[in-house]
Amino acid sequence: MPLFSPCKISSFLSLIFAIILNIANITPPSTYAANILAVFPSVWKSHYLYGRAILQELVQTQQHNVTLISAFRTNVIREVTQNTTELPQDSRLTEIQINGLEQNWLEMGLSTQVDSMNEKSIMERFTRLVYAGASAADLVLASKEVKNLLMSNVTFDLFIVDIFLSDALLGLSQFYKVPIVVVSPTGPNTWINEMTGNSQNSALDPSNFLPYLEQMSLYERIINTLMAVFEKLTYNFFHMISHQAVYEKHFEALAVERNEVLPHHRDLTHNISLVLLNSHPVVQYPRSFLPNVIEVGGIHLRDEKLPEHLLQFIEDSEDGVIYVSFGADIKISEFSEQKLDILFHVLETLKESMRVLLKWEDTLEKHDLRTKNIFTSEWFPQQAVLAHPKVKLFISSAGLMSVIETIHYKTPILAIPILPEQQVNAKRLENRGCGISLPYEDLNYDSLLDAIDNALSNKSLSTNIAAVGKLLNENIQDPMSKALYYIDMVLKTSGANHLKSNSNNYGFFKTELVDVLLIILAGLCVIIAVPFLVICAILRRSDYTRSETLSSMVRQRRGTSSEVNSPRKDSVPRSSSCEK
Repeated sequence: MPLFSPCKISSFLSLIFAIILNIANITPPSTYAANILAVFPSVWKSHYLYGRAILQELVQTQQHNVTLISAFRTNVIREVTQNTTELPQDSRLTEIQINGLEQNWLEMGLSTQVDSMNEKSIMERFTRLVYAGASAADLVLASKEVKNLLMSNVTFDLFIVDIFLSDALLGLSQFYKVPIVVVSPTGPNTWINEMTGNSQNSALDPSNFLPYLEQMSLYERIINTLMAVFEKLTYNFFHMISHQAVYEKHFEALAVERNEVLPHHRDLTHNISLVLLNSHPVVQYPRSFLPNVIEVGGIHLRDEKLPEHLLQFIEDSEDGVIYVSFGADIKISEFSEQKLDILFHVLETLKESMRVLLKWEDTLEKHDLRTKNIFTSEWFPQQAVLAHPKVKLFISSAGLMSVIETIHYKTPILAIPILPEQQVNAKRLENRGCGISLPYEDLNYDSLLDAIDNALSNKSLSTNIAAVGKLLNENIQDPMSKALYYIDMVLKTSGANHLKSNSNNYGFFKTELVDVLLIILAGLCVIIAVPFLVICAILRRSDYTRSETLSSMVRQRRGTSSEVNSPRKDSVPRSSSCEK
């Protein structure tokens, strides 16, 4: 056999190619261009940006065609009209914007203003979220744009959705007969665990609606357990019923036109092929996941460049830069006047050699800034800003995506959390020595100024966050490559059914072993009851026999005493015989 046979050469070249791909962390393009429908109905722009990062990669590196439906848009919309036979060829990413979703959010009693977010109790906020999710799904499916899409001849091969409280949208996967990929920008939650059959332990997994870390006290575990029961009951007996109604409203007639029987909505929620979670053990905490539930925290990280004028402003600073931003969803300009006065007063107090980048969504006419070291803008390339070595501190609300970015770029953070999940993120960062936490309610001039001074002077923050950032970035495969690999697997295998757990077919009573516990309880009752009844019967029989014996003895005694005391029949009184 020759030393260099064609077979050996082919195997050698394949091995070299695989090694190069592994070293370069490059995901090879998909074998074919698929048509993908994506829906991100959330009013939180961070969800849209997170999902769009994945979709852009599917378009650019995998050569897929993507139609994105959301409350936002980046490029020019190309409307899909009736009788369209294929997607537009001049762009692989078509965006369809649905208007009115934010107004629906407000009509449901929810708010995007900082001071109004936490006025309601956890239970009320939770209930309003459920209402808002069902009405938002109804609004999306009732829109002219989606109806035109359903009436057209466009076909799809995959459905990608941000399904947070939007279960009725799964009807689109049933309509197009395609597998479902769920993207969760907020990480794991109770609803995703319910759909996939993933395990959730109330003693280990705190609710997303509670500001608890995974190390919970007895009191916190009691509250968390009650909250978990409330979430499951609400999901099964309230949330699912409302989405079933929305689902039937929009897809029942379409099924009749096709001479099909519309499956139950719950069957669709248990048929999810893949879940991509924005989570990481370093950022949150380690937990168990099923094979089709994949952690891809940091998938949105990318190389960005600073505009020239912004780069010049940063590099001209002598003592560094403080970057102030509360994310894509929270507007600093909507803070209360009292909080804004505190913030601007503190920023003005900083020495002139320290510069500030302030994400500001309004004009500064109402606020007379007496310093030129503050650069304001409605938008900053946040990742490029955090990556610059002269940025010494990031003042943020500690949203999940911002936390991942500040750890990745090793920039210490001063967290001013507002929502419960942000409070948890802030606590974790503080516990790891990566930042300082200052509750929004405690924000005043002295507390904010002291927190900034402590964060800038504490050198251990930079050391600790660098160590944590190293753990975050040490992956066998980068998150985007992992996500693309699993999405490609779903496409190739028509749903990746081999990764699905059978547990998601169980109902509440089977999953929680209610039926088993009832049978065991019944068995214990039988085991205890049978001997008890036998003993009771024996004792009762014994008591009956004893009472009969006693009764007999009493009757005999009474009979004897009556014979002794009663006169004889043949006896005659003496007086009578004498008289005779």
